[in-house]
Amino acid sequence: MQKREVVRSIEEAMASLDAQLKYMGYLMAGVDLKEEVLVTHISECGFDLWIEGNRRWIVKLFGKATLEDLSRLHLMRLNENKKICDIIQVCSSRKRGIVGRFFGRKRASAADLDRAKAYYDDLKKINDKLVRKMEILLIRAKSRPAEDYLGVMPEPKEERWQKSTVSI
Repeated sequence: MQKREVVRSIEEAMASLDAQLKYMGYLMAGVDLKEEVLVTHISECGFDLWIEGNRRWIVKLFGKATLEDLSRLHLMRLNENKKICDIIQVCSSRKRGIVGRFFGRKRASAADLDRAKAYYDDLKKINDKLVRKMEILLIRAKSRPAEDYLGVMPEPKEERWQKSTVSI
């Protein structure tokens, strides 16, 4: 793996985080987006797949503590995502019989929306911390000599995570 590939990989992972946060913002604003884009579980998350696919070189070049910090912040972020999605999905997926099918989805109550907005504020704070860690990782990756990257290979799963970097 070459230095520029590592730098590009980190930048794409940061773009994935940005796209996921934008999606959650649209979801909070009430925009009805494709359900398959919704990221609520670790197995479906592009950033987690990036961490798993690049675990070997992250530990080798930047240390186990860096990997643990990224994983911990990301798990906190996913928990907030799940809380928001549970509120939005539960309220928006309930139909009210035949009449509900004609007139659309049940609206979330004001209390549910307030709770989801509080979770979204927490999500933004956690996301900012994670992005800051990724920015530091990017600076560190750029500052290392190219020789350090010789013999460092990602896991073969790396291509799977790129689906979440699609612009929303």
